[in-house]
Amino acid sequence: MFSDFDNIIKQIISIYEEHQCIDIDISLFSNRDYILNNLFIALQKTSDEPLIKRTCEFNDLEQYLYIRGKSSNDFWSVKLNTPIMKNANLSLDEVWEAGIRNTFAENETVIQSMSSVIGNICDVGLFPEIPMYIITNRSNTKGSIQIFNKEKIKEWANSLPVIPNRIICLPSSIHEFILIPTSDEDLDLDLFNDMVCEVNETEVDETEQLSSHCYVLTL
Repeated sequence: MFSDFDNIIKQIISIYEEHQCIDIDISLFSNRDYILNNLFIALQKTSDEPLIKRTCEFNDLEQYLYIRGKSSNDFWSVKLNTPIMKNANLSLDEVWEAGIRNTFAENETVIQSMSSVIGNICDVGLFPEIPMYIITNRSNTKGSIQIFNKEKIKEWANSLPVIPNRIICLPSSIHEFILIPTSDEDLDLDLFNDMVCEVNETEVDETEQLSSHCYVLTL
């Protein structure tokens, strides 16, 4: 076990060596309570990584668990794998329960209009009639997982001036999805697929990309 854990620590240090002066307390990875209180779920492309993960309804993506923390001068995250979980004496059931609880906690899901987000960034508003919204989490980091907070999405959709019957979901990056509410059954999804591909090619680092096409949520 200790040999495996030594390898884990080496991997953690290697991942974060690009961050100068980062200070991670290695003992936290043996602390059950700390891990359970700081476990979150994120989305990524389907992979062969040996992580604690599971499939989801978007069949080319996977959900995985990661530990999130803050050092004295930086934030960090480490993907959960079996050796870390076993070293802290954690079961699969309890890590997923903790991940769900922390990820979808009250006020953790954030949905904002695209115009308000752009306005906050550069003090320029978009056309208010464009029905585009961003869903992420409070930290705006690894927030694309919030696309699976169906209760929050339905609540938001029901608050719109015109209640849609489906939502076009564009994977902007691992950090957020773009939501387009609609009731138009004839909407051309190829147009949105092209938008996703173009954004991936020009705006999003490959390590932060999700899929190259949109998804549809039916309400």
